[in-house]
Amino acid sequence: SCPIISLAQDAYPNRVIKIVVPFAAGTTADQIPRIIGDKLSSKWGQPIIVENRPGAPGNIGAEIVARAEPDGYTLLSTAAPPLAINPTLYPKLNFDASAFEPISMMTLVPNVLVVSPKTGANTLQELIAISKSRPGQLLYASTGPGGTPTLAMEMLKLQSGANLRDIPFRQGTGPALLDVLGGRIDAMFVNISEGLPHIRSG
Repeated sequence: SCPIISLAQDAYPNRVIKIVVPFAAGTTADQIPRIIGDKLSSKWGQPIIVENRPGAPGNIGAEIVARAEPDGYTLLSTAAPPLAINPTLYPKLNFDASAFEPISMMTLVPNVLVVSPKTGANTLQELIAISKSRPGQLLYASTGPGGTPTLAMEMLKLQSGANLRDIPFRQGTGPALLDVLGGRIDAMFVNISEGLPHIRSG
C-alpha cells in the first residue's frame, strides 16, 4: 500500500463570497443574510456580497445557485419555498432542490395576519364573517404561488370558509404591505418583523 498524499488547500474563504437571496430587497429574507454576511465578512476578512434575484417564489435565485460552481463561494439564503414547498407545487423546476447542502438555519420568523382598518374587522372572526357576507370582494395580497403568505391565506380560507380574492404582488411584500396600509388591499400574511411596527402604531 502507499500513503495518500494530500495537497495543501487554501483556507476557506480566500475570496469574495456571494449570497443569493431569491426574494426582493428590503424584506426580512433580505435583511437577515445582510446582517449575518456583515459579521462573517468581519470575521473572515473577505467581502460578502448579497445579491437579490427575486421571482417565481424563490425559484429564479435557487436556479442561479444550483448552476454555480459547487465550491462554497455562491450560497443561497432562502425561506422555505424554493427548496421545501415549490417542488410539490411546480410540475418542473430547473434545479434539483435535494441537491442543495444545508449549512445552517439562521432564524425562525413567524407570519402574522394584518388587515386594513378600512375592512372594519378588529378580530379574525370579524374578518371571516365580513368576507363571507361580501364573497370575493375582500382582496388579499400574496407573493404568488408557493409563497408562505399565499399558502397561509389559502389554509385559512380552507379551514374557515373565508372568501377573499388573491391579488399577487410580484415585487414582494413591501409594496403589498403599503397597499394594505393605504386600504387598497384588505388583508395579507406578512413576516412579523415587517408587520410589527404597523401593528404597534395601530
